[in-house]
Amino acid sequence: DEQIYLIDDPRPATGDCFSGERASDAEALARAISPHTDLVATAPVAVTLAGRAALSMEVTLAPGATCEGNPATRVLTYEINSIPRLLWIDGGSRIRLYLLDAPEGSSYGILAIAIKAPESRFDSVVEEAMPILESIEFHVP
Repeated sequence: DEQIYLIDDPRPATGDCFSGERASDAEALARAISPHTDLVATAPVAVTLAGRAALSMEVTLAPGATCEGNPATRVLTYEINSIPRLLWIDGGSRIRLYLLDAPEGSSYGILAIAIKAPESRFDSVVEEAMPILESIEFHVP
């Protein structure tokens, strides 16, 4: 039930629940997530994560979410080895989402780091995950 995702080159899941357009930067990605009608997202807040500027926001499933009639809703879409993947949320869960612009020279533009956990254990899971996230190092070839 508790997971940490490291996602390079994420895209918002928009309106019809399919992948949206690639965002130009972390701020644009946060703006694309916020109006999704099946999600409740807090306003992004500027934070520092692993020594880098980032945006932090929390996401939950909106009451009465209707995305394809599923009890889960897509938050972000991405690919691993050209295979589509998704970060989704269901009722009773919460996601802490960190969005970072990639370092200059990186092969991707945005890095999303998501901590997903049941609402009842969310704070303790985030607390346990933070030393891991703070240990991330960014290296550019």
